[in-house]
Amino acid sequence: MSAVVDPQEVNSIYAGPLDRYIVSFIVGYGSDDFDEQSRFEDSPLGAASAALDLTRDDGAPGTVWFVYDRQTETLHQFAQGEFE
Repeated sequence: MSAVVDPQEVNSIYAGPLDRYIVSFIVGYGSDDFDEQSRFEDSPLGAASAALDLTRDDGAPGTVWFVYDRQTETLHQFAQGEFE
């Protein structure tokens, strides 16, 4: 999988324009994900907590991480179980 990304689109205090590898973990939540059964609240902090929990719970080995290599303009995907 290949993608061209403008370096300024991901520039932050954590990833600058000269960094070769941009690593991300992406997950989305809707309000319906936080019902009475959820141990996380329906809030930005609750969503961040739920996402972090995905990297630590029994399903963590299947969590997918994305690494964009700016030098080769290639996007790589790794299941957490491949490197944990």
